[in-house]
Amino acid sequence: MIHPTARARQRVHYADALRALAIFAILVHHVSQTTRMSWPWRFGTLEAIGVWSVDCFFVLSGFLLGAPYLRAIRDGAALPSTALFLRRRFFRIYPLYAVAVIFSLATSVESFTIERVEAYLATHLTLTHGFVVSQAVDVNGPLWTMAIDAQFYVALPLVAGALWLVLHRRPRAARIAGTAAALAAAVAVSFVWRLVLFAHHPVAFGAFAWQVVNARNIIGTGGSFALGTAVAFALERPGARRRATAIVAVLAGVGALLVLVDALPATNTTPWVQASYDLLGAASGALLLYGFLAGAAPSFDAVVASPFVEASAALAYAVYLFHTPVMLRMRPIVAPVAVALGPPRSTFLFLAVVLGVTLPIAIAGHRWVERPFLSIRDRNREAAAVTAP
Repeated sequence: MIHPTARARQRVHYADALRALAIFAILVHHVSQTTRMSWPWRFGTLEAIGVWSVDCFFVLSGFLLGAPYLRAIRDGAALPSTALFLRRRFFRIYPLYAVAVIFSLATSVESFTIERVEAYLATHLTLTHGFVVSQAVDVNGPLWTMAIDAQFYVALPLVAGALWLVLHRRPRAARIAGTAAALAAAVAVSFVWRLVLFAHHPVAFGAFAWQVVNARNIIGTGGSFALGTAVAFALERPGARRRATAIVAVLAGVGALLVLVDALPATNTTPWVQASYDLLGAASGALLLYGFLAGAAPSFDAVVASPFVEASAALAYAVYLFHTPVMLRMRPIVAPVAVALGPPRSTFLFLAVVLGVTLPIAIAGHRWVERPFLSIRDRNREAAAVTAP
């Protein structure tokens, strides 16, 4: 039997490894988009890999953050402190994010009007750009996911609190069943919301900012967060760590990813496809996470706990925040050489340049911004543990 502390470390290692992999895939996707690279693959372009990567982020948020709330509901215990939860999220996410917002503005400010600067700062620094079509993907497009994460941070304690009020006086079996039903309902609502939206608003097929605000909000992506929470919940079931089941989960996760790539949402405007592709990506990420944590490939345990993966995971958030403004600045510099080389060599060259410039910025941001605030977060957590009744 694995010791609970060792199991917790294992969860963090696999979550970190999946996050690092997803962020690198996002980087490759954005670079290939910028260089208009055409891969000679049967399944088309890398766009679906980018979709899958973003869905993995939401799955990981649900997996790491939602589990303590649902565990309290299941056990009939008190819910985690909302104030402590929000403070920890602030120290973990916001300081480096705010630096990235300013950095993104500074690297492209010459093309801005004063009004656009004011609007950009007002919405992005308050994490409300996910509600404004003109701001949702302005300047540094990937920051749209940060607005959705912020919505999740607010929604999670509210939804968990309502569920706790309904279930906490019921028997344990009823609490477990109610929790499972709530997770399934979140997935269903997410799908129906997106299906109705895409069926009645074709603009969502081509206007990504419009789609972010209206379909990829906390309702439209709620199923992805719910699937991540379901993974953590399922792993605590008796008999959950059976290798045969774990292997099936991994194979199903790979299969879901292949279906997602084959569907290629960028060229398929069928409402059912558009409504399901984020959930399909989230299901793939959730199944892979569950399968590997349940023991599908024990040899991977040492790999994901290796110093290289640990270092990559530590820098992943900073790389995600800063790679787009770096990419936009480097594009005109690299373009003459890239045109001469042609694809696919131009993409590999551009990827190397973007990584080479982004990594020092990410290291500096991690060292001088992220780590000090993470220390404050950890001290807050330790103080709360000491003073808890």
